[in-house]
Amino acid sequence: METFQKIKELVVVPERQSVILSVKQDLVNPLQDIAQQMAQYVTREYPLTLIDGVKLTPALEEQAFATYQTVQNLLTLKASVEDIAEALDVLEGGLTMQKVSNAEARAKAYITALNGISLWALLQAVKNLVRGEAKGMSTTFVPSCADLAQYCRDLENRLSGTAEKVFIAVENSRNLALGGKRISFMRIGKPCEELHGNLSSKAA
Repeated sequence: METFQKIKELVVVPERQSVILSVKQDLVNPLQDIAQQMAQYVTREYPLTLIDGVKLTPALEEQAFATYQTVQNLLTLKASVEDIAEALDVLEGGLTMQKVSNAEARAKAYITALNGISLWALLQAVKNLVRGEAKGMSTTFVPSCADLAQYCRDLENRLSGTAEKVFIAVENSRNLALGGKRISFMRIGKPCEELHGNLSSKAA
């Protein structure tokens, strides 16, 4: 809990140094652990809710919300062109970079591919790659711009996906208990009401 509180406070307003610190000290691990533990109480069907009979304590509900918000904050800060250039320097220093005739064009390709990637994901990807801990990636060669971008997106999805599902399940269950409708499906899945409405309109 102490580590969770540390990263929660660290990324309330994400700054470059705070994100770097979160990667260096592996502060996201508690976030992932908390989300995974709570995910066992979530249904596998859409719309996501808590399993029948499961009721989280107010403290656990707040922890689910705090975990989700902290993850969102952490992924808010995007990698700059300078961050990408520095990441490539580190990768080239630890792995083998394929030789090309136009290094400037290659740099532009990486910048284009990594545009919109969070600084956290880029730094975590570099750390995993140079330590040989990036599953499915070469431990010898620097990945292509497309492979690196996809690996970064996978890191983001793994970090945010479970926390987001738990957040939606808790919020849906809370709203339904109060007689309200489920919250917006966001990018997880459509509520039954919306799905049935679409089917009815098509049938008409």
